[in-house]
Amino acid sequence: MQFKIRSWIIEIGFGIGLLLLASLALLLAMEHHPQIPQPHSSTRQIMPGSSLARTIIPLGNSEAIG
Repeated sequence: MQFKIRSWIIEIGFGIGLLLLASLALLLAMEHHPQIPQPHSSTRQIMPGSSLARTIIPLGNSEAIG
């Protein structure tokens, strides 16, 4: 009986630990990759690409002229 209770406690603790580890990993992934789909970050996804295109296109044009 005592062994059963002990294994139960270990299993619950292991489950909680895994859950915390998974949530921490998800939190870190969302911090490092802000392009993960979120309702309010859709404008953020569009802006970096357009600003990058604005910097690359003029460089290409100046090389073609020169």
